[in-house]
Amino acid sequence: MRNLPWGSALATSTVMTIALASPVHAQSTLADADTVGSSNSQATGGDIIVTAQRREQKLRDVPLSISAFTADQLSQQNIRDTVSLTSTTPGLLIDRTGSFVLPSIRGISTQVTGAGNDTNVAIYIDGVYQPSSTSNAFDFPDVERIEVAKGPQGTLFGRNATGGAIQIFTKEPGYTFGGQLTASYGRFNDRLAKGYVSIPLVTDQLALSIAGLYEDSDGFQRSVTTGKKVAPLRSRLIRTKLLAEPVDDLKILLTGYYSKREDASTTFATMLNGNTVGRAIPGSIILPGQSDPYVVAVNPILPQFITVKSYGGSVDVALRLSAGMLKSVTAFNEYKLDGSNDADNSVQPPGAYGLLYNSPATDKSFSQEVSFASDLDGSLNFVVGGFYIDGWGGYQPINVLTDTAKVSIFSRQDITAYAGFGEVYYDLTDRLQLIGGLRYSWERRSLDSDLFLYHTATRLGGLDTSATRQTWDSFTPRASIKYDITPESNVYFTYSQGFKSGVFNSSATSLQADGSLPVAKPESIKAYEIGFKGRIARVVDLTLSGFHYDYVDVQTNAYACVPLGSPSCVSLSILTNAARARINGLDFDASARLGGGFSLRTGISVLDGKYRRFPGAPVAVPKPTNDGNINTYIDAGGRQMVRAPKFTINVSGNYEIDIAAGTLRANATLYHSSRIPYTIDGRISQAPYTTLDGRISFTPTGSGVTVSVFGRNLTDARYFSSVFATDAGDAVAYAAPWSIGGEISMRF
Repeated sequence: MRNLPWGSALATSTVMTIALASPVHAQSTLADADTVGSSNSQATGGDIIVTAQRREQKLRDVPLSISAFTADQLSQQNIRDTVSLTSTTPGLLIDRTGSFVLPSIRGISTQVTGAGNDTNVAIYIDGVYQPSSTSNAFDFPDVERIEVAKGPQGTLFGRNATGGAIQIFTKEPGYTFGGQLTASYGRFNDRLAKGYVSIPLVTDQLALSIAGLYEDSDGFQRSVTTGKKVAPLRSRLIRTKLLAEPVDDLKILLTGYYSKREDASTTFATMLNGNTVGRAIPGSIILPGQSDPYVVAVNPILPQFITVKSYGGSVDVALRLSAGMLKSVTAFNEYKLDGSNDADNSVQPPGAYGLLYNSPATDKSFSQEVSFASDLDGSLNFVVGGFYIDGWGGYQPINVLTDTAKVSIFSRQDITAYAGFGEVYYDLTDRLQLIGGLRYSWERRSLDSDLFLYHTATRLGGLDTSATRQTWDSFTPRASIKYDITPESNVYFTYSQGFKSGVFNSSATSLQADGSLPVAKPESIKAYEIGFKGRIARVVDLTLSGFHYDYVDVQTNAYACVPLGSPSCVSLSILTNAARARINGLDFDASARLGGGFSLRTGISVLDGKYRRFPGAPVAVPKPTNDGNINTYIDAGGRQMVRAPKFTINVSGNYEIDIAAGTLRANATLYHSSRIPYTIDGRISQAPYTTLDGRISFTPTGSGVTVSVFGRNLTDARYFSSVFATDAGDAVAYAAPWSIGGEISMRF
């Protein structure tokens, strides 16, 4: 069944907003269900509530393609982190390259990785923008809901969101004591404990919550030389929130978190067809194929690991005025990556190192956003706001080691960005609504980079540069028209634009002709979408959309070969732009309550994404001796875009029945993807594959305890979780094989 053929600033912000609160008195408090950003994710009648337009609305009333999931839906479908969202969301693909998490929505993705580099799918946690791709493998101990907005979010969530935005909302404290504790055990000695507790401190005014996660797993890969497991998973997370509502209509939420995640499974790779530069060292052990992709050849004397630590905090202040909601979100985040990997993925004879990368990196950011969403009685409403972020990312340093030489790169990329945005919503009639929006974005980046080359202990030379600086700006509009066919169904058309700023190469190895450091130009997109959303016969919720994208200056990655002796050279990334791409597609997302305890959800994505013009596209081609790749250039015009499968489908079936002893629930989730190209020339592609996940749960009557058994990847599909084609060879890592386990959960 593996491959089925079918398809001080924080305090200032708080004090300023509190000062505005004193003259305001209204009928309701911010704990009401209509509060923007509240923990209520589902209205009566089974309607999922989303905030894609910075106000709470029913999912079907927003003229955008959005997939939304409640906490219960995520749990039933075995969704434990951001990476596993792929199997439930049409058009979404989340991969990893080493420590970097790279989401793709409708074929819009990036191959650009490195400290200080953002993805082009924006990720938000509780309204806080997450700029670093090194820490986007989030665990979900206390998730409330997730919204995946597809297409460029050029106005309200517009920073680096040419592909879309993923918003993750975690539970807020409440004024009633309660929570949930969960423990599970699965294959590969996977032990997981997570929990959430809410503690009232002052009645209706002050509450505290604490969430935590602890997971240990032995890993699913084995060393070819020792036969022992490698790449264990170690994940730790704690998040605490303090909710204060000192007066009516004022809500202050303080959040702090710390996480540490160790997971090197994407660096313990196998080399496709044994293509590795390790062949240049006589006596090396090379694995010739992938009969068992979970057996890896790694030099045992080399440390190989990836550790990502992150911590931060935010202050979210919401003030209800007579005319609407004023919000301020102030946040600080820091991410630290430490990693080392054997890039040739082969075993050298005693005393030889082969090719080793060590890449400690840091990303820091401070952000401030202020917005106002009106709540007027007439035909006109609006949202206005401003956004600011300041931060930096860099390496301290990247070290690339061979048996005889070393290259070290120190870099720091500083980032400052401002934006102002607004949208207007006008009801032309009771059925016809017009929406117009605009965002102005301004971004400045500077890079200071120093590169040093050594042969044994002797410094050969280097590249010492002063800071190079560039700025970019852009106006990105949005226009929508929505017509209500019935009170529960509508059709819409949306035009929007997206902008992703230019970016420097944090591992630059050379200067341009004018003496400046290499830089990738900004990318932009124009999107046209027509769709239908509605509830049919009160039991079926349906979303159908068709879209066309014009995508310009697509940022992509290539590799430079720095000669260092033995092996002959070392791959370091360089940035470039594809000239132009075109994407056409269809999205289908439907859920049905079938009666008798049965419900069904299905999603289909049909995608035609091609490079329209891409002369001089960089590709890596295997050497005749199969000891690494040669960098060359092709005309990629007309080729399928990287990480843009033509067809995916997911089907999730649920069954729930009450019996005398309690409640029984069952879920099965099937996901199928067509071929996925991972290189521009399509030389490395993932073959079509199908996965099946399942869960059966039982809750005894009158008990808050739920006992479950679950299975993941029950088809035992072999599919890529990471692809890294460089001068060193073709390294691919595979996602985990089948696993089963048991879980016990208690609500209180």
